[in-house]
Amino acid sequence: MVDEKSIAIILWINDEEAGRKQGEYMKALRIPEGYSVELFEVIDASLRLEAYVKEASQTKAKYKVYLDAKTVMVNENILEDILSVFNKDASIGMIGLIGTEKIPTSGVCVWANKRIGKAIGYNGETFEKGKFIDDYMEVMAIDGFWMATQYDLPWRTDLFYTDAFWDVAQCIEYRKAGYKVVVPKQTDYWCIANWAEQRQHDKASQDIFLDTYSKDIFPLVSVVIPTYNRPEYFREALESVLSQTYRNIEVFITDNSHNTKTKELIVPYLKKYRNIIYEHHPDFESNDNWNRARKYNNPDAVYVNWLMDDDLFVPEKIAKMVDCYEQNEGLALVTSYREMIGANGEKINDSQWKPVFNQTTRVDGGTVGREILVSGQNFVGEPTTVLIKKEYLNNNDLGFSGEEGEYFLSDFPTWLACLQHGDLLYIRESLSLFRIHEGQSQRTPRTMLKGAICWGLEIEYAYKNKLYLASLEDFEMALFTWINNVLFVLKKIRENRYESDSIDVLKSLVSRLIVVK
Repeated sequence: MVDEKSIAIILWINDEEAGRKQGEYMKALRIPEGYSVELFEVIDASLRLEAYVKEASQTKAKYKVYLDAKTVMVNENILEDILSVFNKDASIGMIGLIGTEKIPTSGVCVWANKRIGKAIGYNGETFEKGKFIDDYMEVMAIDGFWMATQYDLPWRTDLFYTDAFWDVAQCIEYRKAGYKVVVPKQTDYWCIANWAEQRQHDKASQDIFLDTYSKDIFPLVSVVIPTYNRPEYFREALESVLSQTYRNIEVFITDNSHNTKTKELIVPYLKKYRNIIYEHHPDFESNDNWNRARKYNNPDAVYVNWLMDDDLFVPEKIAKMVDCYEQNEGLALVTSYREMIGANGEKINDSQWKPVFNQTTRVDGGTVGREILVSGQNFVGEPTTVLIKKEYLNNNDLGFSGEEGEYFLSDFPTWLACLQHGDLLYIRESLSLFRIHEGQSQRTPRTMLKGAICWGLEIEYAYKNKLYLASLEDFEMALFTWINNVLFVLKKIRENRYESDSIDVLKSLVSRLIVVK
């Protein structure tokens, strides 16, 4: 039976000299009136988890404080302070001195940007972050050098055999059970500890942690792949998604191939991976397939990344981009440098294909949007390159004005829509590979004509709504760039003797925009 008026202090003696000094500090602690305190010193344990599990089972105390010999409780009222926090909210299950609001996609909390709490080290180095309005702040996880609990849950000894990830895992177990994990507001330091010590984390424990808990703690990412008659390129693209270090991904594939090669290829993947959704629409034309991909919407997914069936993701792409969003406020788009590869995967060195910035850079969204329209360049990247936060899409669809119709382009209009809501983060590292090969349609007269009309429509919409092109000067610069591109497109159309009603649409748009000016 649990003793409601008892506190157990479980001390792992991982350093004999520090353990001897602990006795002096323990004697100075004030015992709350009506409570008893038990001290358990564990000497014969090689790991924290081993020590804590061993002694926790030996006591009936409701409240337990876990620490190692190098963590010294210097606040003589700390036991009363612990009870005060627990008594404020019966749903609080665990207290720690330093906590993480958002666990990084690596699972390593010391790498997180959003950390709060207060502690001081033996060398005087202090940690003090977080604006505490109340007596505590809720977090996703706490650091395991000092922990206090008021409820017992099984420790995950079945998962971890090293001194890594067990504390974060235990926090998740408490949260899954409906309990809060919190960091208290401290007037004076509660403890002296090696809070800045970087514990080694082994790859095996990290993989176990991420495999076990990713779906509990990280947002779902949808990867959307439209594909047509390119089974070998498609296989490589799909493999690049399945090789992501980020675990909480679903893959939606819409295939309008007029044969069954891709359908046959996908069969073993569907048997092995439950996170793949595949649809075959052999009667669809290209626009139909794009529209099906655009309509796909899993309401549980926070982010979406399109993947063209001939491009590739680098294994760390999704994890690094999700981290950028989750660890930084105010981002509307996250993109990166992308490298070019040839038909057979060979890297292509092109002096014109340079990084936009020489280092990872954050830029105001309005500035980026203006530069896209004025320069006539989509330097943000193709759909493969960018991870999109779905809440910034227009009705969960791609595009900007919503008036593009048959002249819709999937990339830069969507970036313009998103950048109204925040900044762009450009990662200097190459996280995707853009394939150049003969089967592409980017430079055909039809595609160029469609693109020119789309650019004109977005310039018109931006200026009329004072988005990015707030002044007449900005509009004139964007118009000048666009008209030069229109002249180039019309020249290519004549050279190729291409005929289409869209030519008249383009000419009419030119006249309309000149009148707007």
